[in-house]
Amino acid sequence: MRTIILLGALLLSYNIHSQSNSETEKAKYANDIFTEVPTMPLFIDAETAEETDSKLYNYFKEKAHEANPTSKGTVYIRFNINTAGKAEKIKILKGENDELNELAKQFVSEMPTWKPGKLKGQKVTVQYTRAVIFK
Repeated sequence: MRTIILLGALLLSYNIHSQSNSETEKAKYANDIFTEVPTMPLFIDAETAEETDSKLYNYFKEKAHEANPTSKGTVYIRFNINTAGKAEKIKILKGENDELNELAKQFVSEMPTWKPGKLKGQKVTVQYTRAVIFK
C-alpha cells in the first residue's frame, strides 16, 4: 500500500513539474522580440518567408500608388508582428517628409493579420524593417 501511495505521489509530482516546464517555455519568449525565427510570420496566404517578402513588397507598392502622394521618396520603417499576427510598435527609421512618413505608418497599421512566427512551437513577436517606396 505504501508503495502505491509513493508511486502515485511521484507521478503527480512529475505531472506538475511537466506542466510547470511547459508554462515556463511559453513564458520564456513572451517578452522577446526576434528578427529571425525558424518559422517566420507569413503575410496574406504566403507559404514561405520569400513569398511573404514578395507579397509585402507588392502590398506597399500598391498602397503607395493608390495614395498618389504629392512627393516621392523612400521611407524606412520598422514594425513588429506580434503573437496575434498584428503589426505594432511602428517606427519610422528614416523618412522623407511628414506626408510620406504618415502614409507609410498608415500602410503598416492597416495590414491584414499575419500568421505569427514561431520558435520551438511557440508564437513569438518578430521585428521587420522595410522600405516603402513612393514613385
